[in-house]
Amino acid sequence: MIQVVVQVLFLPFSVLYYLIRQLVLPINFMLGTLSSNNFHRDHNLSPIQDEISDNLLEHDPSTSPLPHDFPQGMFIRIGPNQQFRPRGRHHWFDGDGMMHAVKIGCQSVRYTNKYVRTEKYNVEHQFGRSIVHGMLDCVNPIRYIDLLFMRIVYGVPFKNYEPNTANTSLTHHAGKCFASVENCLPYEIELPTLKTVGLKDLGPKYVESSFTAHPKLDAETGELIGFNYNAVRPYVSYHIFDKHGQLTHTTPISEAPRATMMHDFAITKNYTVFIFGSVVLDVYKAIAGIPFLDFKKGLPTQIAVVPRYYKDGVDKIHWFTCKPGHVFHIANAFEREDEIVMHCFRMEQFTVSLLPKENVAFDVVELGAVFYEYKMNLATGLVQENTMYFSNVDCPDSPPESMLGEFPVINSSYVGKPYQYCWVGRSPRTGQVSDAVVKLDVENLTYKEYYFGCENKRACEWTFVPSRDLDAKEDDGYVVNFLYNEKLNASTFEILNSSTLCKKSIVRFNCPRRVPYGFHGLFVRREEYEPISPLVISAGSPISPYEAGSLSPS
Repeated sequence: MIQVVVQVLFLPFSVLYYLIRQLVLPINFMLGTLSSNNFHRDHNLSPIQDEISDNLLEHDPSTSPLPHDFPQGMFIRIGPNQQFRPRGRHHWFDGDGMMHAVKIGCQSVRYTNKYVRTEKYNVEHQFGRSIVHGMLDCVNPIRYIDLLFMRIVYGVPFKNYEPNTANTSLTHHAGKCFASVENCLPYEIELPTLKTVGLKDLGPKYVESSFTAHPKLDAETGELIGFNYNAVRPYVSYHIFDKHGQLTHTTPISEAPRATMMHDFAITKNYTVFIFGSVVLDVYKAIAGIPFLDFKKGLPTQIAVVPRYYKDGVDKIHWFTCKPGHVFHIANAFEREDEIVMHCFRMEQFTVSLLPKENVAFDVVELGAVFYEYKMNLATGLVQENTMYFSNVDCPDSPPESMLGEFPVINSSYVGKPYQYCWVGRSPRTGQVSDAVVKLDVENLTYKEYYFGCENKRACEWTFVPSRDLDAKEDDGYVVNFLYNEKLNASTFEILNSSTLCKKSIVRFNCPRRVPYGFHGLFVRREEYEPISPLVISAGSPISPYEAGSLSPS
């Protein structure tokens, strides 16, 4: 009722605001609409419109061959890729989800990219233009005026289209893959074709309209644990799916103190950890059509440690009050005696930018996150928090330094358990996209890095691929990624030894064209999406050179 009243009160101002934005281009641009043809922004944030299927990648002969213990499977990375010039205010986060995949087989490495065929994508593809408004206008009632205009001029059916872009992350669980964005429900993706199956069925007991883009998979139980957050009560709801993909536990968390932007969370063996940071969702600002993510500088962070199978109103939540700040991504959390230890990248401040800045490619969010540690004692109720400092193993005489970066990844077998290693994308002090991948040793507080910025290259999140050796250690394996060469306007698919990050052992494949920056990725072994016939070796039939590791699959 309150929301309806507020919308009615703000409607005259919204109509006037809309007319000014549509008729006066300079003001339109200053308000963040980016109505010029340069709406995509510059450099590698601009989208691509074509889709390529099963393109054989060329191996760079100056680099190493693919190692014999690299598993067959698919590396898939997803990110925003706007299909058409947007209507209303546009943010890079609003782009349609596009998947970029590298399929590593017995004798070949092949590239495929496809859009996630969401309802938003399909209706806009049908009419050949943008229709659904982005996150900055999704609650604003002016979108109804714009849809009425679209109905009259282009014949677009008048309905409240869901702004589901499915552009943030990919998860593989219970034999199925799905693409997610945190404000809507996920879409199921068929592997290895990348065909969109449709909205993922979360079960008849799942009554929420959204699901996190960062669910956690417990490697021991096979459970997939997730949540969703809302701008109104209950601010957070909590869900657990068993190893077969069935929803077995769902409950609101009525003690949640406020509506906050909660992009990620953490699990341990017995607990789930939620961070209520200082970025507040202001629904009234959203209704009025102005930016609704409000960073409250003096608002303390509150962390909730919730029992794994929490029942609302029955079980106790351990609450910890910490310094103001914001956390996008969490590396891991684990239990140590009476403590919950959590590592993450934390920002002192948070600002969403609407206008592009010169020579700053990743201006959509003001960067500045450092690797941070929380130690929460469940027995005493006390919390310790501090920025972590690491020494460079290659420069032992240099002083310890904080790690400025984002996108922490670990060996997925260690999620929720004590761990030692984490791979992150280091952020240059200028705020541009990552120019190095860094391996952090959180036990010994040391780091090792591979700096690729000297080659005019940039990258986002790396993905850890464990070695297929049965006795592999935690850091035995590889980290993979698409690297963009700013000078050549081209991309490569690169594989690094995750233990050494040695430049001499790089495996590189040239992509058919640039791959835009994106968000998160995963690696799915071939046996998880299609059966593998046993290798039959008869007299006179040698093992494939690719399997033997003696040749690259080019």
